[in-house]
Amino acid sequence: MPVYHAGNRPEEIDYFHEALDSVVALTVARDMVPFELIIINDASQNQHTQAVIDGYALRYPWIKTISNEINQGPSCARNRALEIAQYDHIAGVDADDILTSYAPKFYELSTRALSERSQLLCVNPQMRHFGAVNSIYAMPRKFTDNMAAIFGYNPVCGVFRTQEVRDVGGWREDAPRAEDWKLAVDIMAMRWRTGKENVLISLPHTAYLYRQYDHGKNVNARPVSEKDVIGHLINGNEDFYQAKFGSSELENVWRIKKDFFHKTKTSRILRKVFQNFADDPIGTVHTIMQKEFDKLGRIFNVARVQNLVMDKSIQSPILNKEPRLP
Repeated sequence: MPVYHAGNRPEEIDYFHEALDSVVALTVARDMVPFELIIINDASQNQHTQAVIDGYALRYPWIKTISNEINQGPSCARNRALEIAQYDHIAGVDADDILTSYAPKFYELSTRALSERSQLLCVNPQMRHFGAVNSIYAMPRKFTDNMAAIFGYNPVCGVFRTQEVRDVGGWREDAPRAEDWKLAVDIMAMRWRTGKENVLISLPHTAYLYRQYDHGKNVNARPVSEKDVIGHLINGNEDFYQAKFGSSELENVWRIKKDFFHKTKTSRILRKVFQNFADDPIGTVHTIMQKEFDKLGRIFNVARVQNLVMDKSIQSPILNKEPRLP
């Protein structure tokens, strides 16, 4: 868990506490595997951050702490944690996100799967955005390295084998953005070169809550285009992209990504709807019905403006008042 300046805003110190408390809650879960938390203070210039870290580390001996003298970004911070990590599997938690009550089961299942199935590259949880934006981040249940190489289904909370992360040199410190995506691509390219199969899976329940901001200060708000990110993914893995897509040229891979996204847009929308329904059926039905009522309202408003003559038999009192939805 890298952290930088938690507490610059009054609410952010609470976010840091919430993130740490969600990790502490793992210790009382029946299904949780043995674990440690490594917190890296990436040269925060306020006193709040280190005070919170010291308080938790004093209470919980399984928390290890590292302090950087110079701020170097999340990749460098995670690599310092990688140097001292003692377990066979590793995953990230951002300092403002929250693990859910399903997280212990997710970690137990993911570490077991990675230990038993050599073809697995990593295991991801389902995620939900919360904060300024509240929505399901629908992760495919199973996807290939081709999909991962151009779509980036690799969040910070994905579980990897620690040794494979070390074998590729950890997180790339020159990554302009999407360090976790770059890590996954580097590992899958390394495994591909040795003839190993690459399968990525996501478990079905939401184990991770990813905080969204409205002030644009979160890490993913850095002004780097997705096309530039794709170029960084290709860098050092040209042979892998050449084999998978017939080209390692950025323009060609970018065109393949756009064409594939256009073809699968409908299926992605449907998958997200079904995933939302499985996770929150009442809320999903409410959202869909509300959109349909809004659409009907716009249609009838246009009809009135255009003075269209409508058959009275199709009019209903429900269109003239707010719908009562669950």
